[in-house]
Amino acid sequence: MPSNSESVDQPDHYALDGGIECIDSMVAVFGLEATQKYSEIAAFKYLWRMNKKSKTSVEDKLKAIWYLRFSMGDDPRADLEAEGENATITVTDYIDPFDG
Repeated sequence: MPSNSESVDQPDHYALDGGIECIDSMVAVFGLEATQKYSEIAAFKYLWRMNKKSKTSVEDKLKAIWYLRFSMGDDPRADLEAEGENATITVTDYIDPFDG
């Protein structure tokens, strides 16, 4: 089972056997600008359904952040490459200020 970080940053089911991630394939097929627009829409989706799966739905928040960053030209995967997996916030690291 993937770690919480992997389920947000680089889920196995988003890459083909050769390691090509879906987002990279989208850029190749549709172009960067269209993929960034898609990323804004994907972030909206995760925020829209936030707290529907669980009380805090931290994973949906982290996925929304991931897609918002990508939409602005800030690829979150660069964090992992530069500093290793511990460079990213994971679900277990996150403390929700609204979770009483």
